[in-house]
Amino acid sequence: MSAGNGHAADKDSGIHKSLATALIPDVQAQDKEHLRDYLYVLHRRKWIVLTFFTLVVVTVLMAVLFAKPVYRAKTTIRIERETPSVLAFKDIYEERKDDLEYFETQYQILKSRKISERVVRAMRLDRLPEFAGAAGGPIRSSMVELSGKPGYISPDLIDKVRSRITIRPVRNSSIISVSFDDPDPVLAARAANEIARQYIRYSTESKLAVSRLARDWLEGQLDDIKGRLEKSEEALNTYAARNGIILTGPGKDGAKGQVSDIITNRLEQISALLIQATSERICKGALYYQMQKGGAWSTPEVMNNPLIQSLMRNYTGLEAQYARLSIDYTPDYPRMIQIKRQMDQFKKRINDEVKKAGDSIHMNYEAALEKEKVLSATYEQAKKEALDLKDRMVQYNILKREAETNQELYNGLLQRMKEIGVTATLTASNIQVLDAAKPPEMPYEPKKTRDLLAAVLVGALGGIGLAFFVDYIDNTVKNAEDVERSVALPCLGLVPEFDVAAGTETPAVDKRLPEPGEGQIALVEAYNSINTYIQFSSGGRFPKLMLVTSPQKGEGKTTTSANLAVTMARTYKGRGIIIDSDMRNPQLHKIFDVENSKGLSGYLTGQALIEEGFIQKTATENLDIITAGLRTPNASDLLNSPRLGELLQKIEPEYSFIIFDSPPVIGFSDSLILSASVDGVIMVARTGRTTREALHQTRKSLASINSRIFGVVLNAMKQTDLKYASYYYSDYYNGEENGASRKTRKKKKTGLEA
Repeated sequence: MSAGNGHAADKDSGIHKSLATALIPDVQAQDKEHLRDYLYVLHRRKWIVLTFFTLVVVTVLMAVLFAKPVYRAKTTIRIERETPSVLAFKDIYEERKDDLEYFETQYQILKSRKISERVVRAMRLDRLPEFAGAAGGPIRSSMVELSGKPGYISPDLIDKVRSRITIRPVRNSSIISVSFDDPDPVLAARAANEIARQYIRYSTESKLAVSRLARDWLEGQLDDIKGRLEKSEEALNTYAARNGIILTGPGKDGAKGQVSDIITNRLEQISALLIQATSERICKGALYYQMQKGGAWSTPEVMNNPLIQSLMRNYTGLEAQYARLSIDYTPDYPRMIQIKRQMDQFKKRINDEVKKAGDSIHMNYEAALEKEKVLSATYEQAKKEALDLKDRMVQYNILKREAETNQELYNGLLQRMKEIGVTATLTASNIQVLDAAKPPEMPYEPKKTRDLLAAVLVGALGGIGLAFFVDYIDNTVKNAEDVERSVALPCLGLVPEFDVAAGTETPAVDKRLPEPGEGQIALVEAYNSINTYIQFSSGGRFPKLMLVTSPQKGEGKTTTSANLAVTMARTYKGRGIIIDSDMRNPQLHKIFDVENSKGLSGYLTGQALIEEGFIQKTATENLDIITAGLRTPNASDLLNSPRLGELLQKIEPEYSFIIFDSPPVIGFSDSLILSASVDGVIMVARTGRTTREALHQTRKSLASINSRIFGVVLNAMKQTDLKYASYYYSDYYNGEENGASRKTRKKKKTGLEA
C-alpha cells in the first residue's frame, strides 16, 4: 500500500529526521524538584486544601461553641519514701519505696476502681442526676434487685468517675497531682480532695488490716509453739533422768547453752592427776636411775643434803687436823688416836646418811610408780564411763536443741505479737496532702483559642498533606512536563477547556473550532500554535498525511482532528480533507453536520464510489470530509485492504493535507495500520484522564512499527493545571515556543511564535 513515489521519498526522509521514532528510553531525565513544583501542586489541588481546611475549622468551631465547659480541680499530695518512725521496731506492712515500681503502683491505686467506688459512696455521687442519669433516680436503688446486694454501685458509674480522674506525677520528686473534671467547679474541688482523703484512708486501712491478720496468725502460732516447747522440755528432762545425766552448770568456757556433768568433771580431774603423777614418776625415776649408775653420792639429794654436807665439813676438818699432827706425832699418840676415832664416827654417820638418802630415792620412785599405775587405771575407768555418757548425750543434745529452738521461736513470736499489737493502734502515714483543691475560676475545657489555632494548623497541614497525597496517587498527565517525562515527546500544544457556544469552561470534546469573530481567542490560538509547531517540526515543510489518535476513548482525538483540520484550512488557504477512520465509533459527521450513509467503510467494501458523493464538503471553506460510514465489526481488516492505498493515490494529489481521525491505540490495531501510510502521528492526551502508563504504551506501540510521532496535544487543559500561575491563561497558549525544549516560555498577548 503506497501513496506515490515522490511522497514515499519525502516520508522516508522525514522518518530519518525525526528524533522521536526510534526507541523509547526506559529512564527519562528528570528535572530537579523546585519550590515552584510544590506551589504548582497546591495551586492545582487548592480545592482539596480549602475543603479539608474548612471542614476541620468549622467542625472544631462548632464543637467549641456548643461544648459544655468543664472545670478541673487539682489537689497535690506527697508520698514519702519511709513511714514516719514512731517506734523503734519496724511495721509489719513495709514496702520497698526506693524504686519506680512503688510509685507506679501508687498511681494505679489512685485511679483504681476501689478508690473511685469509695469516693462515690463518700460523696453519694450515685444520687446526683449528673451521674445517676437524666431521670435523676439513684443507680443504687435501681440496681439492688439485679445485684441482690444493698448499696450496690453500678460499674458504669465507677468507670465514669474514673474517667474524670487525672494523675500526673511531678518529675524527679515524690509529689503527685490529682485532678478531677466536672462541669461544677465546687463538685470538682470536693471530689479531688475526697480522692486524696480516700487514698490515705485506704493506705492506712491496708496496713492495719495486714497487722490484724498478722496478729491473729501469730496468736495461733504461739499456741502451737507453746505446746511444742512444753513437750520438748518434758522429753529432755525424762531422758536425762532415765540416763543418769546430771548437769552441774556452765562449762569451763562459759558459753551459752554449754553445761558440765559429774562424770566429765571427774574424768578431767583424774586426767590432771594422772598427768601430774606421770611427771613425778618420770622425775623420780630419772633420779633413781642416776643413783644406780653413779652411786648415791652422784645424786643431788645427797650432794645437797645439809646434814651430810655438815658431817662432811666436820670430817674434813678432823682429817686436816689429823694430817697436821701426823707430822709431829705417831698414830699411837693419844691425840692422834682420839682424832682418828672421831673421824671414824663421822664417816660412819656420813655413810648412814647417804644410805638413808639412797633408800629414800628408791622408795619415792616406787611410790610414784604405784601412784601412776593407780591413777592410770582410775582414768581408764572414768574414760570408759565418759564415752558411755557421750553416747547418751547425743540424743540428749538433740532433745536439748529442739527445746532451745522452740524456746527461741516462742520468745520471738511473743515479742513480735506485742509489737504488732502496738502498731495496730498507730495511724501514722507516709502520705501527706500538700495543697487541697479549690474551686477553679476558669474552665479547663474547652480552650477556645488553643482549639481554634490547632484546628487552623491541622486543617492547613492536613489539607496540604491530602493534596500532595492525592497528587501522588494521581497517575494522569497534567501538563507538558508530565508528557515529556512520560514519553520523551514534545508537547505540540495545550488546548484549553472552553465551551464553544457559551464561552464557559466546560469539556471541549465533540466541539468544533468557532468561526472567526466568535471569540475564544485562546482556543483558536491553541490550535494555531499546534499547527505552527507541526510545520516547524517537519523542517519547515508542512506534512501532508497526518494521523490523530489517542491512547483510549474519550480523550478528545476527534475534537482535535476536527479543529486542527479547520485551523489548517483557514491558515494555509489550501484544500484539505479529514477522514473519519474510526468505523467503530464514528463522530466527525456529527461535528460537521454531514451525511454518514456513504463513508469510508462503504468505499473499502466496494459499496461506495468517489463519483457517487463519497467525499463531502463542510461548512469550512477549503475543507472536505470522508465520514466513517456505517459501523463495521471488521474495521482493521478493511483498513489493511489495498483499497485504502488506492483511495490515497486518488485523493492525495487533490489536497494539501489529509488528516485521519483514527480509533484509540490501546485495544485496537486500526491506528497502527494507518500509521504506516501517513507522514506522522499526532497523539492526543486529556489532562486528568490519560495515565502516564497509557501514554507510554501508546508511544511504544507506534514506535515498534517505526511510526513517526510529531508529539502530543494536551487536551482540556484547566487553568489550575498551569504550572506557572504568573501567566495569563490566554497568554500561556499564545506564548509557547518550539516544543524541542519546553524549558523556556515567552509571554505574548497575541500572535504565534516562529
